Amino acid sequence: MKINVKNNLIYFNLFLIIMLFFAQLSLRIDNHILLYFSFVSILLLSAVSSKKSILLIFLFLLVDNNIFDFQGISIQYFIMIIYLFKFVFIKLKFDKKLLFWSVLFFLYSIIYYKYGGISSCIQGIKLAIMIYFFTCVFLDKDIMNIDTYKESILYACKGIFYSILIAIIVNPSLLDSSRFSLSSDSNWNLLGIFSAIIFSHLFILWYKLHDKKTFFYLSISFVCSLLSTSRTALLLLIISILWVLFFFNSTKKYLTRNIFIVLFGLLFVLLIYLNAIHITYLDKIIDRIINPRRGDISNGRFLLWSSYINYLKNNRMILLLGYGSPLINDSISLYNGLNLVAHNMFIEQLVMYGIIGNMIIFRMFRISYCSIKSFYFKTKSFLLEKKYIILILLVFISGFFSHILTSVLVTTELYLGIYGYLVHNNGGKENG
Repeated sequence: MKINVKNNLIYFNLFLIIMLFFAQLSLRIDNHILLYFSFVSILLLSAVSSKKSILLIFLFLLVDNNIFDFQGISIQYFIMIIYLFKFVFIKLKFDKKLLFWSVLFFLYSIIYYKYGGISSCIQGIKLAIMIYFFTCVFLDKDIMNIDTYKESILYACKGIFYSILIAIIVNPSLLDSSRFSLSSDSNWNLLGIFSAIIFSHLFILWYKLHDKKTFFYLSISFVCSLLSTSRTALLLLIISILWVLFFFNSTKKYLTRNIFIVLFGLLFVLLIYLNAIHITYLDKIIDRIINPRRGDISNGRFLLWSSYINYLKNNRMILLLGYGSPLINDSISLYNGLNLVAHNMFIEQLVMYGIIGNMIIFRMFRISYCSIKSFYFKTKSFLLEKKYIILILLVFISGFFSHILTSVLVTTELYLGIYGYLVHNNGGKENG
């Protein structure tokens, strides 16, 4: 039996929403029975779902992966394993190159056992699972098309919206915090960044398709980005809006629309500045920009970056081989006497895997991307329009203020960027 979203849309959505509610309620009453029930139920749904449905479940639950976890492993890994077991391992469909480099990276990760035990070693396996999952998903002719791409992005947006809504319903006090997050274990910055990146996908879709449904979800992703009060999310919103306005228009019709959008935006900012309108979370964002904590606009990040870079300069073996964790425990006191990760994707990535490890990782991503691209573009004579690169570029811009590339959330953002980049180019046959 396979559950297909198209034939069971209402029940499919309702089921996921109820599972989100159970998970949040479980956290509120501090009883994990409902959480485990939700966890197992979602995995059972994934086990009987089609390829596309599994992808949609994965994206819908993405911002909740700190809530849905088991022994520190998020539900996304279990969903990916189910997919690979059903559609890859049983049929013995392996990319030999990717398999070789995945095994090599796993063996390489064993050197981290002395630093962080078995949990550091399995990072290689977890990364291989993610890369294999996305590569196999996007090597599916039923998925690599504009309609499925749009549905996937909409499901990611739905997941963000319902996760936030249910969190507020179950625990209204979350709204009182200066930084909204889905739970005490969730990261408000990552919530805002993911919302902003989904916004960039939806904004390009809206410019191409001009449909009301896309605009509705576009508005939701915009509001969710602001709700987190993340300055990084705000930066991504501004960049994606300006990018689309500058690079996605060639007709007077679009130019008129852009002028209207810019004027409306300026008027909105002016009204806020004149105190004519008050929106609590916008006030919080403005306050975070003009009154940063401890008077530090980077909120301690500059000091962290400098400390980690100096540490790497003085510890060449870790620079070369990595530490197996983005946090160097008991070795470096960085900020106010606390040991903190660098809050920078590039530094954390270097600390965790070193130069050699990252060369292997780059090779794995390269093989994956080339496989997806060669599948989508059957011949080598194609033109990739550079304007869609923003969907990938935003991931690395946010990386200056966010976390490691090989986490589930950031890896997913990267692959969604690649997905959109290739689908929008449409084999060079469409000029956007």
